[in-house]
Amino acid sequence: MKKFKFNLEKLLTYKHQILESEMQRLSMILAEMHQVELEIGRLNTELRSAGERFAEQLAESISPTECQTYQNYIDKLREDIKKAERRLIELNMEREKQIDRIADAKKEHRSLEILKENQYKAYLEENRKATEREIEEFISARESQSREE
Repeated sequence: MKKFKFNLEKLLTYKHQILESEMQRLSMILAEMHQVELEIGRLNTELRSAGERFAEQLAESISPTECQTYQNYIDKLREDIKKAERRLIELNMEREKQIDRIADAKKEHRSLEILKENQYKAYLEENRKATEREIEEFISARESQSREE
């Protein structure tokens, strides 16, 4: 009997590559989210530190120029934090979309795998029946040869 060959093997391989690609994309999104979260933490720490330094300077004596410089720096840090938080929200939405893409890719890949499994089972069944026929033919040939003798 001929060897089993799944006629959609190339498509299955292609769908597997798509799934792997989508998984890599999710990994990249998660890594970027982690970096943005670290950046937000760093900026918040810097903001607290700048606020404390500013409060210390105010308790002592500070020129209006230095006061304005601190205020501008604190405003810039707050704006950077807001920007990073917006980016984190965008990445979170992108992550959700990517998870949906992965789910779709998994469904497509799995449906082809099921089709392949079913075709393989049919192939095995056909192979079993062919073997049974060969055995029956052999037994019949032997019986007819025995009768002739």
